Amino acid sequence: MAEERIYTIPLQDAYTKPSTKRAKRAVVILRSFVSRHMKVPEDSVSISSDTNSLIWRDGMKKPPRRIKVKVSKDKETVKVTLLDEKERADKIKARGERKSAEKKARADKRAKEKKDAPKPANAPHAANDKAKAAASASKAPAAIAADKK
Repeated sequence: MAEERIYTIPLQDAYTKPSTKRAKRAVVILRSFVSRHMKVPEDSVSISSDTNSLIWRDGMKKPPRRIKVKVSKDKETVKVTLLDEKERADKIKARGERKSAEKKARADKRAKEKKDAPKPANAPHAANDKAKAAASASKAPAAIAADKK
């Protein structure tokens, strides 16, 4: 009968080592944690390639601070695999969609506030705009008449 457990394993102790040895230390921490909790020797712990890839994903200098895994024990061997990768990807996707919807709502709110905000009549640029409009309006008929000749 296979025994299965789910653990969130803290790997932040790997950050006490030099930066070039952190990912390797994280694998050692993972192996020792699983062997201690499943009561088997460390050499009987098998780490899946997906779990190993997750630890090394950001390079040797930045392993994850914690990792959530499923541990299954068959007689004397223990296998460490990532918790359902599809569920994890769905959670990340949902979080991203929620954040983008919130960002869009904030942008719409700002645009509406900017559109509805009245411009002050005594602003210096308002007088310049009126003067420019008047000057262009007075020049336009003269320019048209000059073009006809």
